[in-house]
Amino acid sequence: MTLVDVDGNGYQDIFATTYGGSNYLVSNSDGDFSEAEVKEFSGDGRLLTLSAGFGDLDQDGDLDLALGNWSSGSEKLFSPEFSANEILYQENGDYRRTVMDDIKGETNSVLITDLNGDQLADVLFGNDRLTPDFYYLGVGQGQFELIQRDDGVPLSSMFTMSLESADFNNDLAMDVFSTDMSFARAATVDYCDQVSTENCQHWLEILENLPDLGVSVCKGSFNAPACVDAMSISAAQLLKDDRPCNAITSSQSAQRLCRHLARTAAPEVAIDVNAHIEQRQQNTLLLKSGDSFFDAANELGVDSSYWSWNASAADLDKDGWNDIYVGNGFHFGDGFYEVQPNRMFRNVSGAEFDDVAGSWGLDDLINTPSYTYIDYDLDGDLDIFASGVMESPRLFENKLNSHNSVSFRLRQSGKNSDAIGATVTINSGDKAQIKELSLSGGFMSYDHPVVYFGLAESKVVDKLTIVWPDGEQTTITDPLEANHHYVVQRR
Repeated sequence: MTLVDVDGNGYQDIFATTYGGSNYLVSNSDGDFSEAEVKEFSGDGRLLTLSAGFGDLDQDGDLDLALGNWSSGSEKLFSPEFSANEILYQENGDYRRTVMDDIKGETNSVLITDLNGDQLADVLFGNDRLTPDFYYLGVGQGQFELIQRDDGVPLSSMFTMSLESADFNNDLAMDVFSTDMSFARAATVDYCDQVSTENCQHWLEILENLPDLGVSVCKGSFNAPACVDAMSISAAQLLKDDRPCNAITSSQSAQRLCRHLARTAAPEVAIDVNAHIEQRQQNTLLLKSGDSFFDAANELGVDSSYWSWNASAADLDKDGWNDIYVGNGFHFGDGFYEVQPNRMFRNVSGAEFDDVAGSWGLDDLINTPSYTYIDYDLDGDLDIFASGVMESPRLFENKLNSHNSVSFRLRQSGKNSDAIGATVTINSGDKAQIKELSLSGGFMSYDHPVVYFGLAESKVVDKLTIVWPDGEQTTITDPLEANHHYVVQRR
């Protein structure tokens, strides 16, 4: 679920996905959802949209949707039978659907960015396991061309969980970071000791009994209906029989998942991986160089971050360089899987990244699939609001330093009121930085549509340049004082 103003009335609408195929857009007319219009995007050929990106993909001034679809992941050996991705073009208050079914993959992340700087939106789909990531270059009027091997992108992650674009070396070009899974030995940790959930051990007992259908563990459970539902799904999957699904009472989505897992997986479709971007099991950091990219993840120290999920760029210490926080974690210290800390890669002037999670207080051991950056206390730096598996949401308040910063909120008329897809460039002394206003990327995570810049010791922005989503440019040369939040209204 995310908030996005799709009709340009200045109020945030709600976009939500459900297992079973249907997605929903709940319109916010005046801040009151009591009589909201709900638009359903039917799930024909789709089981779940796991990731979605918003942007003006056909240059007509409104927000379109790129849907990254997913069937059931490892539960059916990553069979992408219902995982064809889609683009929904907004046209006259309705949406025209285009299915990208040439090759299907279990898509975990959708990123809309401008890879080649031609002011046309490009769409990147990050896929799990052996299906390559698909990078589509926009060629105008909502048309896209798939990047092939040797087209300038040398590498992608194999088990891609998250995609992010940002300028990591301050050359005013967009780079791309993707996360994968990696493993390392760690001290034995009891996951339940890390969380505040009272029933953690009981949930792990249920998880342990699922393969053997140990339904007796549900007797006396604090949440017996959910326990029985989990056992019913496991039984249907094991027996390839959907009759146990009839016992599920919690939700229609749980019933749909159960019946899908009871079906025999479709035969795997062979993919000519040599025709697509090369895959490697590691994080990648693709730095722009001329008309192509090169991978600098190993060189700069960000190639591994354990079992990674969401990763997003932000200048958390306000020194003028984009850092990367990575939420990770899988399972709970059982068997092969080990509990590892989240990672915080501090950008050291574009020359390397240091893992400062410990010294910054971000090395907790909670499995963290998603988070968002937001300046919740309005003090000029970005805080982190993170989800956790079997844990309440956590808020990490930024107390790093007193460096200067500046932030901008863009506003324009029309249906793309937040100017999603715009770029903002600032010049301060002899330094320049660029940010892209995006509502995509990451893993099940979105950030507030505000751009933040760290200024270190600089006290003034000498020049502000905005390239709006349609390519028009606004330049402000009047000095802008640091440590302010500016709203820029397009005229």
